[in-house]
Amino acid sequence: MLTALLATQKMMAKLSDDLSVVVKRGIRQKYERGEYPNFAPIGYINTKI
Repeated sequence: MLTALLATQKMMAKLSDDLSVVVKRGIRQKYERGEYPNFAPIGYINTKI
């Protein structure tokens, strides 16, 4: 039982690390394309494409 719990924890840690890498890559790519990675700055309108 303990082995299964440790294996699950390791899998979840790996999943979290992988997700972090993917999210950071997406934010960096948006920045490189000149897009804002989040909401528009104050005074600008957020529009959906």
